[in-house]
Amino acid sequence: MPVSRETSISGPFVPNGVARSFSFDFKATTPGEVVALDQDGNVISQALYSVEIDDDEGGALVFAAPPQVASYSEIYVAGDPALTQPSDFDNAGSSFNPAALTRALDRAAARDLKQQRELDRSFKVPFGEAGMQLPGSAVRAGKYIAFDALGAPMMASGTGVDGDLRGDMAADDGGLMLAFKASAAFSRKRTMQDKGDEQLLTPADFVQPGDTVLQRLQRFVDALGSGVHGRLDADYTVPSQVVIGYKSRFKLYGNGYTIKVADGAATGYGGSALYFVSCTDFEIIDLICDGNRDNRTPAEDPAHVIVIDKCHDWTFTRVKAINGTCDGFLIYAGSEGNGSGVGGAIALEDCPSHWVMDRCEALGNYRQGCTVAEGFWGDFIRGRYGLTSGLWDVANGPCAGIDIEPDPHPGWVQNRVANISFDRVLFDQNQGPGLLITNIDGVSNIKVNSCSFDRNRKAAIETFAENVDIDNPHVMGWDTTDYTARVGAPAKSGAITVGYLAGSTRIRGALFTGISNAGAGNANPCIYVHGDAAEGIEISGLRTDGSASDIGGLHAARIVLRDSDIDLTGATEGTHLTFLGAEPQMQNVTLRGVYQRAAYFGGVRPRIRDNTLYVRAADHPNWVIDVGDTTNPEVARNHIIHDAAVATYGINFPNECIANDNLAWNNTHSDAFAFTGTPLIRRGNLRGGVLQPETAITP
Repeated sequence: MPVSRETSISGPFVPNGVARSFSFDFKATTPGEVVALDQDGNVISQALYSVEIDDDEGGALVFAAPPQVASYSEIYVAGDPALTQPSDFDNAGSSFNPAALTRALDRAAARDLKQQRELDRSFKVPFGEAGMQLPGSAVRAGKYIAFDALGAPMMASGTGVDGDLRGDMAADDGGLMLAFKASAAFSRKRTMQDKGDEQLLTPADFVQPGDTVLQRLQRFVDALGSGVHGRLDADYTVPSQVVIGYKSRFKLYGNGYTIKVADGAATGYGGSALYFVSCTDFEIIDLICDGNRDNRTPAEDPAHVIVIDKCHDWTFTRVKAINGTCDGFLIYAGSEGNGSGVGGAIALEDCPSHWVMDRCEALGNYRQGCTVAEGFWGDFIRGRYGLTSGLWDVANGPCAGIDIEPDPHPGWVQNRVANISFDRVLFDQNQGPGLLITNIDGVSNIKVNSCSFDRNRKAAIETFAENVDIDNPHVMGWDTTDYTARVGAPAKSGAITVGYLAGSTRIRGALFTGISNAGAGNANPCIYVHGDAAEGIEISGLRTDGSASDIGGLHAARIVLRDSDIDLTGATEGTHLTFLGAEPQMQNVTLRGVYQRAAYFGGVRPRIRDNTLYVRAADHPNWVIDVGDTTNPEVARNHIIHDAAVATYGINFPNECIANDNLAWNNTHSDAFAFTGTPLIRRGNLRGGVLQPETAITP
C-alpha cells in the first residue's frame, strides 16, 4: 500500500489509568518498527505493550496494563524502522512479486520519515549559507559557543568578566545557550537545557572565582524557571536575602539543607532569607530557612524569614521558617506603591492565590509564625506553627502561630483575604493566639478543620472575620495565667474567642482537655462570644474532659448551644455557662457533674429545652438554671438530676414565663421550681425523689 502520511508520530496521549490502546495513523511494515515514547522522548520498555499493524496504514499500540499518569504525563506512538535493508530480491524469471517490492519501498519511506523527524529538531543555518564547523574538543572544552563578526562560531570563556553573557544565561531563555563538557575538573559545566531536562541544577554549578555565597546562590536561583529545577547541595549562610523573582514552572529541592541569615545581619527590607516575588506554578520542597534571631535584633519590620509576594499556584512541602526576627512566613501582595492599582495600590490580581502549605513549620519567630496579609484559596495542611514570642512584651503582638491580618489601607481594594483553610495543623506554645483571624479590610470564608491547639497563652483561636467554620478543634492546656507582663496589654478572654463585631461563626465538635480556668471569675471560659458579635452564632458538639470550670461566656444575640455532652467532674466553681444576649438557645445539652450553677441567663426570651443536668448535691447552693433576671423565658423538658437526695434550688422563674415538663430528681425542696410572677404556661413540672407532682401546679 502507498505511504500517504507525512509524519511518523501520533499523540500526545494523556494516560487516565483506564485506556490501554493508543491508535496511530502512520505507515509501519512490522510491529517491531513501532515504539512508545514518554513525555521526554524516552522509549518506554517494549515489554509493556504489543503493536497491531493495519493492512494499509496505521494500527494500535496496546499496553498490557493501563498506563498511569503518575508514570507518564504524556505518551507518543512513533515509527522506529531500522536503518537497514532486509529485503533480498531474487531473479525469479518471469515471476514478479510486487508485494515484496512495495514492502521494501514502504520501509524506505518510513526510514525517511524518521530521519526527517530528527532533522526537524536540529540546528540549521538559513538557506543559502554554508554549514558551520565547530572547533575541536580541545578548543571548545569548558567554553561557551559564540559568534564572531562574520557569524562564524567562536569560543567564549564566560569567566565572570563577560556581564552580558551572564545576563543572557539568567534570562528566561538562557537555558538554550550551549556549553561543552570538559575534563573532570570542569565536569559540572553542562548544557543548561540538558541539565533542566535530565537532572537538577545545584549552587555548585555556578561557582565563579572570588564569588560570595550570596552571589552564587543568586545565580543559581536566577537559572530556575521554564521547567528548569534546582536542589541545594549544602547549608548556606547569607548576609541578606536571596530573591527569586518573575519565574514560573520550577521546583527547588532543599534536601533538608538550611539557608541561614548571618550573625548581625541587618533587619528591615532585604533582611529575609528567601524572597519570592511574582512567581507562578512552582514548588519548594524540604527546605529550612533560619532567621538567626538569637544573633540579630528582633523588630517589627520586614525582615521575615520567607516572603511570598504576589505569587500564584505554588506549593511548599516540608518547608521550615524558624527563628525569625519578625515573621516566619509572610504571604502578601506587596507594600504601598508596589501594586498594580492606581498609584501603586494593591489590586485583587496582586493578592497571592491558590497555594498549599503542606507539613510546613514556623517555630521560634518573634512576631508571628505566619502572616497572611492578602490572599485567596490558600490551604494549610498539617504542619506546626508554634513557639512565637517576644513582641507582646514590648508592644502589641499578636505573637500568633498564624495571623490572618491585612494591613489597613483605605485606598486599597477591600476584601483581600478569603477562602483560607487549615486542616490538621498544630498550633502550640505561642505567646498570643494559636490562630488569629482578623476582619481588617474584610476577611471571609475561613475553615479550620481538626486542628490542635496546645498551651497557647493568649488563646487557641481568636476570630473576628465573616463566615468562619471551626470544626473539631482540640484545645489543650488552656489556663488563666497572663500572656505578658506588659502593662496596658489587651485583656485575655476565652480559649476560643469570637470577638467584637465578628461575623457568622460556627464551632462544631470542640474538645477541651487539660483546662485550668477556675478562679477567673468567668473571665476566661473555654468559649467566649462577645456581645457585639454577629447574631445566630452556633456552637454544637462541645466536649470537655472534666478539667474545666468555666465553659462558655456566650453573650451575642440569638446564640445557639446545642447537642453537647460536657464533663464537669473536675470543676471547682461555677457558673459554667453564661448567656447575656437576647434570645439565646440552649438545647439538648448534657452537663455532667455540675458544681454550683449550670447556667445563668440575663437577656430576653431565652429558650432552654431538652437539657440534662447531673448535679453534685453537696456543692449546690444556687439555682441550677437561673432565668430570674430574664423576661419571657421558655424552660421546657429539662431534667435536673442530683447525685443524692437533697432539698435545694432548681429553677427560678420570672414573670410571663413558659415552664413545661421540667423534672427535678432527688430534690424535695419547696423551691425546686420557684415562680416569682405569673407564668404564661406552667404545667408538668415535677420534683422529689419519687417524682411526686409539684404542688399548686397551674395548667
